[in-house]
Amino acid sequence: MNPEKIGHFIYELRKENNLSQYQLADMIPISRQAVSKWERGKTIPDSSTLICLSEIFHVSINELLEGERINKNTIKSLEITTLNLLDDRNQKKKQLKNSIIIFSSIVIILIIIFLLYYFIQSYNSIRVYTIHGKGKEFDLYDGIYITTNTKKYLKVGKLSSIHGKIPNQIRLYYKNNKDEKTIMISKDVDRIIIDKNGYEEYLLKEDNVYIEILYEEEKDCFPLVFTRDFVNNETIFKKTKKGSIPNNNKIETKDFDNRIIDILKQNESYNNTYSITIDSIQITYYEELEEIELKKENQVEWLYFINTNQMHCFYLENDMCKKKIKEDINQYILGGT
Repeated sequence: MNPEKIGHFIYELRKENNLSQYQLADMIPISRQAVSKWERGKTIPDSSTLICLSEIFHVSINELLEGERINKNTIKSLEITTLNLLDDRNQKKKQLKNSIIIFSSIVIILIIIFLLYYFIQSYNSIRVYTIHGKGKEFDLYDGIYITTNTKKYLKVGKLSSIHGKIPNQIRLYYKNNKDEKTIMISKDVDRIIIDKNGYEEYLLKEDNVYIEILYEEEKDCFPLVFTRDFVNNETIFKKTKKGSIPNNNKIETKDFDNRIIDILKQNESYNNTYSITIDSIQITYYEELEEIELKKENQVEWLYFINTNQMHCFYLENDMCKKKIKEDINQYILGGT
């Protein structure tokens, strides 16, 4: 297509029909400036305008696009013009398709990069530890430590005294070579401490953490033992059965029926606490706490938490704890039944 040739042909057709640019513009309708641009070869009429011009001047659209009246010599030229129009349209469609493909590819790549970044940042970012410890007078149990990329949470746990001593002051500190950094000084050890990563990095590093207990005029000091319980290092998370708690340290409910509590409650009570002693083994049921405690030679061997169906052993690994408690229950509480 030749815009100047098309514009000149429109000019000649307008003159043949004795029309001014204003008159032609009103007949379409369109602005006079648009007609002027056609005739000067600046622009080409769109499809709807070409139809109007074809009806006004009684010429075919092909003649308008060719810029002259059709004769035998121009048929081939019209075919080329039509093919060029088709090629131009197909080329634009192809460019649009390529643009969509490139844009979609960029979006997919950005999503993949984001997911990889999120995975790298999240993988192995959460770790959970249980905490326990043993001193000459006190035992510590039921503590938990959670560390993430941004924060750390420490719940030291509970203290149990062999001879029923009461702490006057408790100090938790971090030891690095000969240096000590105090984390907490309190009378209550069962509290939550929160620390931000990158701020005060002494809390905690899962090692070299000690507890100092002042009681009467003596002092008991021992390290905290951190046992890793969970870490989010699985790419595929396994679903557990509804209502179940995945814990290797769990006892089935059938192992602890009401017979145990009934037997313990047959003994004298002090502040809703029932205790019996069998062969130097002291077994205590704390009704308000819903806990059963077993002491041997005044040292706590294990604790069973009735409401959560969980246990804690002080001197055994988790895989041995369940067997030990079941044996002690049968031997000392149920009488071997």
